[in-house]
Amino acid sequence: MPLDRMESWESEYCLLSCSTAEYGYIYGNDEYSTDFLVDDALEIIRAKENELRDAEDQVQLDDLLRGMLLHMPSAAGARYVAVALRLTDQEGTDAVVNIAKAWLKHLFFRSPFLNSLFHQPILYFDHLLNPDLSVQAMSCRIDISDSQTPSTDNTAHEIGSLTLTENVAAREDHRCAITGCVDRLYAQKLRKQGDPIPAGAQRLMEAAHIIPFPLDLPAESSKLVFRDSVHTLDMFRDWTTLDIRALAGEKINSPANVIYMTYDECLRFCRFEFYLEPDTDEPDGYQVKFHNDYDTLSTGARTALVNFKALEDPKIEVPDPRFLAAHAAFSKVLHLCGVAEYWERLEMQADGDIVSGMNDESNFANRLSAKLALLAY
Repeated sequence: MPLDRMESWESEYCLLSCSTAEYGYIYGNDEYSTDFLVDDALEIIRAKENELRDAEDQVQLDDLLRGMLLHMPSAAGARYVAVALRLTDQEGTDAVVNIAKAWLKHLFFRSPFLNSLFHQPILYFDHLLNPDLSVQAMSCRIDISDSQTPSTDNTAHEIGSLTLTENVAAREDHRCAITGCVDRLYAQKLRKQGDPIPAGAQRLMEAAHIIPFPLDLPAESSKLVFRDSVHTLDMFRDWTTLDIRALAGEKINSPANVIYMTYDECLRFCRFEFYLEPDTDEPDGYQVKFHNDYDTLSTGARTALVNFKALEDPKIEVPDPRFLAAHAAFSKVLHLCGVAEYWERLEMQADGDIVSGMNDESNFANRLSAKLALLAY
């Protein structure tokens, strides 16, 4: 196995007592196949299942680890997790629990995906450790003015004379890539021009980012936050094989990182309610997959076949399969371990706080901020 990502083990080494040499020896040793290491890691999880379950009330850490092994974006990601568990198991149960908590905190609560939903998702990890902390109290710790928002600058990536949104709309033929619905604004434009309007339901559209925006590193003067951000970037790279730093700036607004879809589908895609799984029979084809049996698309369909086709003039590439695989992996793990359901409960709590405080003008602003802190849209 290549050792091109061995040095990033430093982030886990800072959290535990393993050396990069120990990690590199196993990771790069061809005598240890990835399948063998994964099977060994699954046995470690099975043996420590009770301790992992008892470590968190809201999240099943054993399922988190299983998900990272079985629903990884790539084989290299599975090997990364398996080697880490093999090394920490040598130190004892507490070390295994600690690495699971580290991945939960730094990878799944600080990933660029979650930053598109929550202004400061790390606060919701604090809520796991302090269940008595109210959503309103958390909101008071959030500086909305300084928080990041997804980059939607349409001028950041232009091909020819077209903006990003226009490019992906043209690639999808002005239809939602997921449902096939027609862009309502495009239909209105055609109507004014007296041109034929494509058949189908009309909806408002969004240019939805697959990986929403880079998790920028804060100033090094903020040592704790800077260190936490470095951990996140390293872990994200090791598990997904994607270096989020490479997407900084204009590259985040590339057609390879954007899908044209209805507003409803965009919201649900960003909330991991569904993901796209490659279709083995269709090049650049994907199947829409839901986690819950009762969920459907806005059209009422349970699934759909999504086909992406690149344009040659101007040249507009299809969504990057690596980005879609990373989104799908996060979606599967978050639902498997209970984090998605935990968010939903927090969201309902925030809704209740706002409703109960409607007649309390002094608290209304704080309660509304709590709602905004939980929802990106």
